[in-house]
Amino acid sequence: MKLDLVKGSIKYARDELYHIRATLKKAIDLLHSKGDDLQNILLKYNRIAMDESPL
Repeated sequence: MKLDLVKGSIKYARDELYHIRATLKKAIDLLHSKGDDLQNILLKYNRIAMDESPL
């Protein structure tokens, strides 16, 4: 896996690390995955607590 390559290298290639992080972020989408209903509920109540939206 690419993660092993990154951990094993002495000098980190920032562009390659960014690309790997961006790819992981795209693959792990909390708002459109299983269990997203819980995430949406938590976001809704956070907004209510911050007075951004009504109940």
